[in-house]
Amino acid sequence: MEKKILQDVGPIERKQLLRDSAHATEEFTYPRGLDSQELTHLKDEYHKNAIKMAKLEEQRKEFMENWKADVKPLKLEMGDQMTMMRSKVEEMTEDVYLMPEREEGMMGYYNVAGELVYSRPLMPEENQFSIVDATLPKNGTIN
Repeated sequence: MEKKILQDVGPIERKQLLRDSAHATEEFTYPRGLDSQELTHLKDEYHKNAIKMAKLEEQRKEFMENWKADVKPLKLEMGDQMTMMRSKVEEMTEDVYLMPEREEGMMGYYNVAGELVYSRPLMPEENQFSIVDATLPKNGTIN
């Protein structure tokens, strides 16, 4: 078989002659070699695309950093809220007032609202009676 046919006619006429002379037509994929001009053009386009891609990757990286900075505190807050909903308890950090109950041998921790939030046995050094303790009324209020 010949490598090339109908080279002496123009591309439009060649296409018409090939169509008229062919037994059938079908779509077919095959490798076509590139000439040096096509390769040079392809390399130039590749380099332009590589530069665009690098810029877009930098923009994506910057966007993701900003997005993560916005999302992280929100996720932490939502995690705390979920924990409180599950346990039905809020973790508090505030000043509490320690009030000994010597008859019971217990130390009570009271918040500013006067609510008992924790109790424990008195430690040996807390169990000693002092002059200040003698002046306080037994119910914890000053009249």
